[in-house]
Amino acid sequence: MDTCINKNTKKYINKKFFGELKPFELTGCYIEIEPEKHKFQIDEHSHDCCEVYVNVEGDVSFMVEDTLYPISPGDAIITRPWEHHHCVYNSNRFHKHYWFLFSCNGNERLFPHFFERGLGKFNLVTPGSEDKKRLTDICGSLCDNIKNKEETESEKSINGTDKTFKTLNDIEIYADFFALQNILLKGINRFGTAAAEIPLELEFMLEKINELLPGLINVKNLANKAHISVSTAERLFLQYTGFTPSKYILSKRLNMAQQMLKSGKNVTETAIDCGFCDSSYFILMFRKKFGITPKDYKRKTNNK
Repeated sequence: MDTCINKNTKKYINKKFFGELKPFELTGCYIEIEPEKHKFQIDEHSHDCCEVYVNVEGDVSFMVEDTLYPISPGDAIITRPWEHHHCVYNSNRFHKHYWFLFSCNGNERLFPHFFERGLGKFNLVTPGSEDKKRLTDICGSLCDNIKNKEETESEKSINGTDKTFKTLNDIEIYADFFALQNILLKGINRFGTAAAEIPLELEFMLEKINELLPGLINVKNLANKAHISVSTAERLFLQYTGFTPSKYILSKRLNMAQQMLKSGKNVTETAIDCGFCDSSYFILMFRKKFGITPKDYKRKTNNK
């Protein structure tokens, strides 16, 4: 071994590759959603982790920021921390997909496909036909290995054999995770991304919302500036985003609040800075969307 790798080479390998990988959290699962439950799954959101969505089956699109992506089986959507996104259901069909969430603090340079792009840009990954099959196989293996790890760690005591199994399980998770990242990176570099076309009126309104937030936004004025009626604006928003204009704007405000609370702002400051005139209403809407009060969310995230 020493005749092939000298001391300087060993030092280079340790320093340049393995030494750069910081510990990170990873979770994932396979999800099947029945048609009658679609309405409960439409939730525009953001969070402080990177997310990978891989479609297996379903007539859906995916909206990231103001970009709408058409999705086919084997396609993937990637989002980075605080990039707003949600699934849009186009018809009543079963929706089957893999979902992974991982922390990235200290490892950002290892994931250029997540970080070296603009918000809402190049989120769609369309691998070649062979890589699509390999992608779903890797996702299945990764989910199984994550589940095995969780079951192993839930045991009260671990003997020597279990420790060996745990080490092998960790290696398999790393192997699957970076094999997944390799396919995602290749898919973007080789095929690029193709966003779906949306009506110019809707595109204008989405841009205007981003421009005006966190200020007051009147839907009627928004529709007038787009030279359409309020009913047409409602129809376009529902068709392409899955939300009414009012709910879309509210969701944007709440996602902004989530990020502000994590950065250290108090509840009152956050409510005002996100355009809520009533703190009680802000707390009510925040809890309805995230299942936790702003105060508890702030405490929970700042204690991490």
